[in-house]
Amino acid sequence: MKLNILSSLFFISYLILLSACSTPPSSASQVTSEVQISEQDSQTITSTETIRLNNCGGKGDSEQISERSFAVNIEGGLEIQGGIEYVEGKISGKYGQYRNYSKSLKVIAPPSTNMEFEIKWTELEWTGTLTANGQSGKYNVHAPIEVELVSSLDKGECDNTNIVPAQPTPSTVPT
Repeated sequence: MKLNILSSLFFISYLILLSACSTPPSSASQVTSEVQISEQDSQTITSTETIRLNNCGGKGDSEQISERSFAVNIEGGLEIQGGIEYVEGKISGKYGQYRNYSKSLKVIAPPSTNMEFEIKWTELEWTGTLTANGQSGKYNVHAPIEVELVSSLDKGECDNTNIVPAQPTPSTVPT
């Protein structure tokens, strides 16, 4: 019986050793050489965003944060070893100096105001084509470089005459 257990342990150890020494069928170096990124256009784009904060009945400030970050969009059905995360990583690596960029702006509406804010965003945009394993797809990268508050306006449309303050409810004491 001891001989049977020892031979089983030896056989299992041998299988583990063989599987550890074998190379996986798809290594990262094979995937790396198959992905090609071809940039076709780069430009600076601007857009505006309108934020409305109605704080007419508010007793404290109301705030909103608008934020944009580095973003990668891939179109098409590329199916490669390593997955879409790998391809996004390759694109992010190409534009690495912008990869960790994030811009935000906080706007605040004081109590009893109906505010409207106009924000101007400036971003860098790159477009191109990905090729992998004979398949291709388009990619689009956005990196925010500036956010600016263009205007803030109290629209003054609060009708505070109809706001009824909360009344305490009297408690009755049984007699």
